[in-house]
Amino acid sequence: FDPKKRALAREAAVAKDEAWETHNELGKAAWKAKQWDKAMSEIDEMEKLFPHRRIAAECLRLTVFIGQNDFDAASKLALQLSNDNRDDPFLQNRVARTIANRSPTNSVILNTANLLMERATALLKGPEPPFLHTQARLAFLQGKKEKAIQLATQALNLADPTTKDEYALTLESFKQGKQSQPEHLHGDGEH
Repeated sequence: FDPKKRALAREAAVAKDEAWETHNELGKAAWKAKQWDKAMSEIDEMEKLFPHRRIAAECLRLTVFIGQNDFDAASKLALQLSNDNRDDPFLQNRVARTIANRSPTNSVILNTANLLMERATALLKGPEPPFLHTQARLAFLQGKKEKAIQLATQALNLADPTTKDEYALTLESFKQGKQSQPEHLHGDGEH
């Protein structure tokens, strides 16, 4: 055991985390400014730093495609992620939720997100509140208000205390005919 080596390794890890955050902030700023190429290059840098966080990076890329209104590219990427991870319901939900959080009304990308949710729920033994919540948001975006309210109610009834407030707000906004605003404006908040 070499304490010097360990301290250096710890410093390197902290520096790497800070670099990730810096690129993430620069990417967010570029996204807001509609500087799509810059946003994509920041995401590339993030992925180089942490290749094992590839899914987080790909979800950020998805938000850039949706921001550009390039729904074909977004749909293609979402399907690729889904196909590469067919046995992972949580990944399917994560990608679909990333789409829902961007509030697109484009049928191509919404149909893709729905397909991912079908794959996700087929892998589950019973209803999962976060999955129901994603499905509710997608239904609302497709103009299916009653279905959205029904799914959001189900999600709320099964929710644990940490998500109850968020789900209640979503349900209330659907009842008022409004899309609820997700808490995370960039990516899906899970890095």
